Amino acid sequence: MKKRDLLIWFAAVGILFAVTWNPFIGPFVHRERSRREIRALYDALAPGMPREAVTKLLDRTSSPHLTISRVSAELWLAEAPYEFGAGNWIVVIEFQGEQTRAIRVRTADGLHIHPNEAPADRVLPDPARPDGKS
Repeated sequence: MKKRDLLIWFAAVGILFAVTWNPFIGPFVHRERSRREIRALYDALAPGMPREAVTKLLDRTSSPHLTISRVSAELWLAEAPYEFGAGNWIVVIEFQGEQTRAIRVRTADGLHIHPNEAPADRVLPDPARPDGKS
């Protein structure tokens, strides 16, 4: 194999590696770091927190890899970088009026999917139900 052909081959492999790193490989390598950031945010939040306190917490959070989305007045999301297969974790923050009603960890695959390793949902009891459940 000529030197030129070898250089072209290495360049092609390098380009392929660079192109696939961010969307496919990088998130798997950094999965634990992202999940630590999700857990830290989850631990800092509590049902019953005023919306203003949540806003201040999100504004000063030192989680550079999380993306915060205010989907609606009742639903905010903090998302870890995308993992191929939609396995990245999301902190779901639900509001009722000006108060945090629930904090859940879900996957990008669906807000109904609770990952096995994720912490349990934290939800304010529903005062309208006699059993106090949500």
